[in-house]
Amino acid sequence: MPHSAPPNVATMDTDVPNTMVPHAAAAAAIIPIHHGTLDIGGYGDELHHHPSTPKEQPRHSSSLAKGLHNLESVLQGRTGSGNGGGKFVRLKEEEEEEGDAEAGDAVPMSLHKERKGIINGDHNDGGNEGEGETPLDEEAPDDPEHNSDDDEEELGDPVPRDVLVAKAVYFFLSGAFSCVTPFLTIFFESMGFSHSQTGLLFSIQPFLGFFGGSLGTLLADKTRKYKLVLVSGLTLTSFLRLALFGVHDFWPMLAVVFATETVSSPIYPLLDNAVLEVLRSQTQSYGKIRLWGAVGWGIFAALMGWIITFAGLHAAFVGFGVLAVITILLLTFLPMGRPRLHDEIRHQQRLRERREDSTVLTLLRLFSSFEVAAFFVTVFCLGFCMGAILTVLFIFLQSLGADEIVMGLSITFTCIAEVPFFFFFQRLVKVIGVRGILYLSFVCYVIRLIYYSFLQNPWLVLPAELLHGITYAAAWSACVLHAKSLAPRGLEATMQGLLTGTHWGIGVGVGALVGGVLLENFGAVDTFRITAGFAVCGMLIFFFSNLIIDFRGRRSKNENGK
Repeated sequence: MPHSAPPNVATMDTDVPNTMVPHAAAAAAIIPIHHGTLDIGGYGDELHHHPSTPKEQPRHSSSLAKGLHNLESVLQGRTGSGNGGGKFVRLKEEEEEEGDAEAGDAVPMSLHKERKGIINGDHNDGGNEGEGETPLDEEAPDDPEHNSDDDEEELGDPVPRDVLVAKAVYFFLSGAFSCVTPFLTIFFESMGFSHSQTGLLFSIQPFLGFFGGSLGTLLADKTRKYKLVLVSGLTLTSFLRLALFGVHDFWPMLAVVFATETVSSPIYPLLDNAVLEVLRSQTQSYGKIRLWGAVGWGIFAALMGWIITFAGLHAAFVGFGVLAVITILLLTFLPMGRPRLHDEIRHQQRLRERREDSTVLTLLRLFSSFEVAAFFVTVFCLGFCMGAILTVLFIFLQSLGADEIVMGLSITFTCIAEVPFFFFFQRLVKVIGVRGILYLSFVCYVIRLIYYSFLQNPWLVLPAELLHGITYAAAWSACVLHAKSLAPRGLEATMQGLLTGTHWGIGVGVGALVGGVLLENFGAVDTFRITAGFAVCGMLIFFFSNLIIDFRGRRSKNENGK
């Protein structure tokens, strides 16, 4: 398992206060101007400026003076009024315009330099693409009246306090879920439900996660109330978890589980999206933030297991409630969906130009893109492998004579393995890129599954669990980063929700169901080997889809160069 349809290139009229002129002049001192185009950061957004004719163009003795003159032309000359309070401006997004010409506004920004570098492994961590260029991840200032020092901070690195809050949120949020999730099976059986009823209660959860997560993140994108949706979802989840103790019949329990999974599903996608926003130009540092979720899960799951031994199962739900309250308090300090100047301009532009266009049509156009469709097929394949392992592994270990200690240690090993791969993800993606990480993940799934099929001693499962660091921590970080680059403007949170729903919802759900059927008919050993074959097929699909994407990219580049 968490900001708002992509803008067109069009003229946007809005009033600009006089106070923006001195601010813009100060910004010109730190933002270079090239060939009549002024970069203001923020994923390649630019103010479009048509330079004057040579006769009209004054000679300046310094680049600073030229920058001030051109910027003044943008704010005044283009408006037809010289008072600095006229109409403002044309947004220029050349790379998106090329994509829009082929498949509509929702086509992902395939030609973006930033995303291309991340995918292929040559991203420069927010550094300049060339001399005099501003980083693509830089953002425009929030407040047009703040000073140039604040500008540099806004355009550069993330705020340390926000990063610290994000780490704490992941730690306590994952700790809260770890208090309950591992023990739900025991709880359902303690309520007197049969194995088939318990299985049904679990099997519907992934599919509910897909629909609930997608709808919740879409609601947040449409209303731009990201923090409200996130906090409301976590609060309702806490109450619904506690309500489980008051339910004793199966069908009411099914209804409560249905509601709980629906409202809790958008939580992680919205948090992931908020953290990517906090990281600004350093999105590759996502893993260093996300690893605190693995740490929190490992610590509180082990601690809660010890507490339940002495206090009973109700302690797990109390623990969830306490940690959820701490998380909610921390979320009040985490910036989410804070509007920026150029974001607000684009938002108003979208409202005018796309008022007859529905979000459903935008998403349909998005998934008509071969690149987006191929990515989600890849995510589904990864989730399928995960679901099969979660369903079959512990049953197989029990058949080998494993006790609860071995199973508990296997979970501990997976948590330990996540930490270094989350932490070093930034370096890993620089070396091999997103594609390389996903290829490596498929290879490790194949090795892991084949290794399981030859196990004779249950204790020997522990070394294989270390591969979970690649198959989940590295792979998930790569998917989150790539989903962000594919997202149309204004649907970033929705894309994270679709990612979570595809992997943990449809992928894990189908993998669990198919894994259960294979286990019953062929046994655990053959199930692992069949799933390994599926992982090979997924890797081949990913490989050939990348060939097609690269071929189309080269052809488009050659056509545009003619």
